[in-house]
Amino acid sequence: MNTTRGEHFLLNNDENKNVIIFSCEKNLHFLSNVENVYVDGMFKYSARFFEQMFTIHGYKNDHYVPLVFCLLVDKSKHTYAFVFKKITE
Repeated sequence: MNTTRGEHFLLNNDENKNVIIFSCEKNLHFLSNVENVYVDGMFKYSARFFEQMFTIHGYKNDHYVPLVFCLLVDKSKHTYAFVFKKITE
């Protein structure tokens, strides 16, 4: 899966942990340079077979920008740690 600019958008699809992470290198680079980072977990509107849609947003120049989108099967500390490990690799 690629963006309209040809960048890979599927960052991780771990079948063992049932974690899917969508982002691209441009978004991750932007995330590393933001003023603040915000996260949100949506439970009511998550995809079928997943507990939540977890998003990571950056704040820069008076704008909130959604940068990382994750489908997670649980709300455990280990799952969140796995997501942050993957996006910082």
